[in-house]
Amino acid sequence: MSRNLSPARLSWTAHEKRDPYIVSGAESFTRAFKDQFGSFNKLSETYAALCGRWAPANGCEIRSLPSYEVYLNAPDETPEDELLTDIYVPIEK
Repeated sequence: MSRNLSPARLSWTAHEKRDPYIVSGAESFTRAFKDQFGSFNKLSETYAALCGRWAPANGCEIRSLPSYEVYLNAPDETPEDELLTDIYVPIEK
């Protein structure tokens, strides 16, 4: 499938309001979600729990699309044990 991902097609003017979680031209998918509390060093443990245990136990397959993280607070303003990250992983039920 060919996609037109030229910069002109993906850009918008400064006054337009866009949903930051919607990427123009991106494939739609179902995703699994998990909160991560604490150090960024523990993200791999959360991914392992979500992808290696939760997904198979719930009849889900991990899709070969990029997962992503949303950082809800800043490490320079938040104690390490209070950091909050949302993790999203593409799945197929």
